This record gives sequence, C-alpha cells and structure tokens, in this order.
Amino acid sequence: MHFLLTGDLIGSEPLSWVIFGNHSVGGDENQLLYGYSWIGLRYLLPDEVARVSEVLSSITVEKLRANFLSQAMDEALIYPIGIWVRDGEDALNWLLMFYDGLVKFYQHAASGKKAIIMYVD
Repeated sequence: MHFLLTGDLIGSEPLSWVIFGNHSVGGDENQLLYGYSWIGLRYLLPDEVARVSEVLSSITVEKLRANFLSQAMDEALIYPIGIWVRDGEDALNWLLMFYDGLVKFYQHAASGKKAIIMYVD
C-alpha cells in the first residue's frame, strides 16, 4: 500500500506516514525499555493524522492504479515479495480492497483528534 500511495520506497510527507508513522517510541529505535524491544512501534500525532486523512481522502483508485508498477515493485522487493508481476491485476485488486477501510480509519481518527500508534515488523 505504501508504494501505491507514494509511488516509490520512501515517498514524501504526509503520505510516507500512512503505514510507517512519523515518530518512533523511545526515539532510539534500538532502545530497550523494561525488557521489551520497542523497535517498530511508531506513531502519528493528532495534527499529523489530520494531514494524512485530508490527503488520503483526495486520492482516487485511478491514482493508485497508476502507481501500480508491478516490475518495479518486484525489483524493490515490496512485500509480499514476488507476487506483483506474477499476479498482476489480482495483486493490485487485493491491495485496493483495503484502501477504503484505510481512508475511513484515518477520517475517524482525525474527526476525533486522535493520535495513531502503529507497529511495523
């Protein structure tokens, strides 16, 4: 989904925050707190959630389809690895079925002025 939204591996703000957040818990990604590893635990502040929600709401499925570059996604080892060229349109449709829920999730969080915590493994 990140690649479809940004068109590349990194992307620009605020779309680069949608899946991977903007801040890491504890600051130092290698820090251990109370015996637990917080690596991968990230978050967005309420104002950042609002920015993401606004931008996501303006992105059409056609724009996402235009960013579906199956060869580039396979070459960049986008997870799940190796399905993008092989499965083509089916792989794209699999991703697209989650988009509406993602937009609604951000809209709901933004309307309540909520932060979002995410974990990426």
